[in-house]
Amino acid sequence: MLVGLVDCLRNKDFQQYVLYFHNGPNVDRIRALGIPVYQVKGFICLYDPIFFFRLFFLLRRLKPDCLHTLLWAANFAGRIIARILGIPVIAALHNNIDQNGRIRIWLDRLTISGANKIIAVSEGVKQSLLQYIPSKRIPEIEVIPNGIEAMSCRERGLQFCKKREEIGFSGHHFIIGSVGRFVNIKNYPLLIEQIPSLLGDYPHIRVVLIGTGPQEWYLTQKIKALDLEGYVRIINDTCALSYYPLFDCFILPSYKEGISMALLEAMSFELPCVVGSYIPEHAVIKANKNGFIVTPKQSFGQIIRRLLEQPKLRQCLGNQAHITVQKNFSRATMVDSYVRLFRSYV
Repeated sequence: MLVGLVDCLRNKDFQQYVLYFHNGPNVDRIRALGIPVYQVKGFICLYDPIFFFRLFFLLRRLKPDCLHTLLWAANFAGRIIARILGIPVIAALHNNIDQNGRIRIWLDRLTISGANKIIAVSEGVKQSLLQYIPSKRIPEIEVIPNGIEAMSCRERGLQFCKKREEIGFSGHHFIIGSVGRFVNIKNYPLLIEQIPSLLGDYPHIRVVLIGTGPQEWYLTQKIKALDLEGYVRIINDTCALSYYPLFDCFILPSYKEGISMALLEAMSFELPCVVGSYIPEHAVIKANKNGFIVTPKQSFGQIIRRLLEQPKLRQCLGNQAHITVQKNFSRATMVDSYVRLFRSYV
């Protein structure tokens, strides 16, 4: 999301700097756009006092008209340092606040007023903030959904598409795909546990999980324990576009998400998508129209069976998913909202 945003802002008379804490492939992508990048590190550990000193002096030297922070650590540190320097802060929330844990929620309560404006990527994310933090402490909240260039994603994915044989599968297999960080909140064990009961009736199903993260070893052991090594593949890759064309459906098993970029990408490839949700509502998926929503009382396995048995349903859901992304979650709409917001601080 950030790479796409800064790329589009290059042509809108903005001078940009990107400060980051963790290394990764997006650093090179942003640098390749000609945008200066700066890594902020501590001396002993990442968030030690030296980290805050370095962030303070870097922001004082750059003198931005406003600071746009993304994800919890950047939001927290940015609110503190920028307030000292008198720099307006636009803090973006991409996940429900209750995913952060009690300590982080407590720290948010103490510092949330340091932001000038809060951006929530969905109405659900906005409501989660209002639920846990007294409204009198919260600055103005604006909902700006994440957006992608659907046609561009699809074209690049098809151009560099992997072959099924490269991951050990063939054309007659039905591939269930998922993309995301291997962390607890993504709920991948739940998806893996559905597979043994399906294989009896549908021995041709396969699962591909694309991503990286600390839960990878645990997921690998779970796959072995269930004798699914020939049926479930874990692929370490930070760019999933070339894998979406291999999928027959896409599943996002986590019950809590903001607006998943992976989901939007999957929809741009006209994939029938299944998402988890604690409530029968979702910011992107409309049940039985452009995908399926599975609550904790329901089973992902039942929905997978429907998709396996009804190819026309898969096609219909995929078509509607693609239309939804182009109409409601375009990058151009997202960028226009940020441009309007940033210019109000200049």
